Amino acid sequence: MALFIAARMLKLLGMNTCSVIILIAFAIRFAGYYLIRRPYFLLFMETMHYFNFGILYVLIAQKADAIAPPGLAGTLQGVVYGVSFGLGRGVGLIASSFIYTRLQSRLLFLIFAIFDAVAAIFYGLYFFLRKTETTTSLQPKNNINIPKIVIEPETNINEEPLLISPSTNTVDGKDFEH
Repeated sequence: MALFIAARMLKLLGMNTCSVIILIAFAIRFAGYYLIRRPYFLLFMETMHYFNFGILYVLIAQKADAIAPPGLAGTLQGVVYGVSFGLGRGVGLIASSFIYTRLQSRLLFLIFAIFDAVAAIFYGLYFFLRKTETTTSLQPKNNINIPKIVIEPETNINEEPLLISPSTNTVDGKDFEH
């Protein structure tokens, strides 16, 4: 149910807005852990789990699918999840264990809350400033040096298409033999 609602939320608000919401939800959650005095208040902080992980997982899958080359969406999703769960959690564990042993244990949550709030502000500003730019810079200029790439039409459904460049390979103006 949460993943279904997350997909609708991403469609309604967009990926970048949801990224800012996720960072703000992490900041609220960690600040709540820092400020909590009684254990039953933990239940209120755990409601942020929907934003922290429910929307985040769907966001990662949709973003990887949007930027992946045709036929490689699953591979890119696997790489992103592997980096997130492997490298990201490993670095986070090392950083948090350092903060936990050197400083107060509660201070760990305050540091992470501040980090997430600053990240939300910077990403929100970047997204807002980038959104106001015109999209004409994304259109290629009349560049003659861009080679045309042809995809072979005779590929099976389960095969990756073979990319072929119609231009000949030349070295110093002469044809190059393989």
